[in-house]
Amino acid sequence: MKKSLLLGFAALLLLLAFDAGMSLHTAAQLRASQRRIAEVAGIRIELRALLAAYVDAETGQRGYLLMGDSSYLEPYHAARIAIDRSDLRLKSLLTPEKELAELRSRIEALGSQRMAVIDRALSEQREHGSEAALVMVRQGHGKELMGDIRALAAQLDAELAATMKGLLAAAEQRLALSTAINFSTSVLVAAALVALFFLTRRQFGERETLAVAQRASHACVESLLASERAAHSEATHANKLKDEFLAVVSHELRTPLNAILGWTTLLRQSADDAQELKEGLDTIDRNAHAQARLIDDLLDVSRIISGKVRLRISEVDLRALALTVVDGLRPAAEARGVKIALSASDEATEVLGDPDRLQQVLWNLVSNAIKFTLRGGEIEVSVTRAGSAVALEVRDTGQGIRAEFLPRIFDRFSQQDASTTRGQSGLGLGLSITRHLVELHGGTITATSAGEGLGAIFHVEIPMIAVRELTDQLGDRPTGRTPLPIKANVIVHNVRLDGLRILAVDDQADTLAVIHRVLTRAGADVHTALSVADAFMMLRGWEPGCIISDIGMPGRDGYSFIRELRDLPPPLRTVPVIALTAFARESDRVLALEAGFTDHLAKPVDTAALLQKVATLTHRV
Repeated sequence: MKKSLLLGFAALLLLLAFDAGMSLHTAAQLRASQRRIAEVAGIRIELRALLAAYVDAETGQRGYLLMGDSSYLEPYHAARIAIDRSDLRLKSLLTPEKELAELRSRIEALGSQRMAVIDRALSEQREHGSEAALVMVRQGHGKELMGDIRALAAQLDAELAATMKGLLAAAEQRLALSTAINFSTSVLVAAALVALFFLTRRQFGERETLAVAQRASHACVESLLASERAAHSEATHANKLKDEFLAVVSHELRTPLNAILGWTTLLRQSADDAQELKEGLDTIDRNAHAQARLIDDLLDVSRIISGKVRLRISEVDLRALALTVVDGLRPAAEARGVKIALSASDEATEVLGDPDRLQQVLWNLVSNAIKFTLRGGEIEVSVTRAGSAVALEVRDTGQGIRAEFLPRIFDRFSQQDASTTRGQSGLGLGLSITRHLVELHGGTITATSAGEGLGAIFHVEIPMIAVRELTDQLGDRPTGRTPLPIKANVIVHNVRLDGLRILAVDDQADTLAVIHRVLTRAGADVHTALSVADAFMMLRGWEPGCIISDIGMPGRDGYSFIRELRDLPPPLRTVPVIALTAFARESDRVLALEAGFTDHLAKPVDTAALLQKVATLTHRV
């Protein structure tokens, strides 16, 4: 009997050792896959940077040839440096992959030819003037070379995407296999414990020992099953968060692109109207800056995760810094009808810190307060001494924070309202970045709110002496701005919509302005609405022949609009409706068609495609 017990315990220990070994092995494989996926993602990013550099070089050359101003060569010289750097990085990253390295070599060769063509054109400009240089450009093969470069880059990117997909699939298989093995081992462990229990009972014949063994066996099985359920729930939640984040990123990046590309097309057609030119350039600038802020936030999060944020330490007067931030954001607050005030104590408010990053902290908090405070509300910014620290506080009378959301308010990608009807845009990164920057300075940040509609208070304390500086040189935040590449987008002139009534519904005024101008120039009678409610008000006395509607809008979204519209009597029930939205996944298209939309177009939309789609659905072509 004792021998049987010893064998049973030995088998149990072997099972537990096997389970631990498999878990460690799977974890090591998953870490290796993660590193490889990160490498492939880095290669794809570097490839896109290389293409962008070629486009910047062409942009600089074009500006110099057309204007003759040598300042236009600055993007060209910067692009050459970026091309050399990207080529070198891609070469080092792709050396082990022969097929991918060969594609990179071909791209490098074509790129050298393209840069040689650009150099010859610039030399011709200097020696014989702009006309001769432009003739050389028209007779050259620069466009063909650039097209070949893009084609090879697309092929390389597709190969890398396939590699990444394979790595992800392999990782999922390993995880599934590990889960199955862990579950099987858990069952075997439970069986072994039960067997040991019976052997022990037979040897000692004590009911108490039996009860203890039963409780231990039950607790072990429940613990293992609970662990498996928790792991499965966590994996499912992480996958859902990933999908939601990708959808939000796509939406937030596509929305400003739509206005930028639309106005670019309009201004290429005609720039004679000075007011229209100013409005277009203001819209392009505003949306380009919005997109740049989104990208900056994503880059900051990447640096935070990789531990590459660097602080440039100097003495900072937080009173003066707060005054600068409040003065800078006052026009935005006044435009929204929000009062903003600053109060500061007369005590010393100097700390050691990075002035740019501390300004970023306060800027994020004040701009958030402006965003979530309704017209007529108030914002108070205060700077005071708090013992051996300086306290910054931003207090508003805005929409407030729900109690259940407060513990997650500083989490990455966390938003109080992440639905398609939310009233504010953004990725949910600003407060997470703010908390990390405050902690890098050895400080603390807290958020309090009495509830929805009752405002919020953000309180920051920065020590006057202690500060933590990370010395990694790779963490510098770039301060320059890369010229935006220009892509041709020509409207098809033979599409006419004379007399066609069209209703456009979108919560973004910039988008509506572009749609209105494009369709009006084609001869259509266009009415616009900034909300679903406005659209139905307009439909009471006016029947359109076609409707163009966004999906993600505050209050009532595009799905609500199409369902109500299809319940109306003819002819409104049968009017063709196009979903023009920044929700651009295939699943979003299927959802739109199932909801009742006639067709789906993704932002940023090509204006020629929009005209063609309207003409097709209304039988104009």
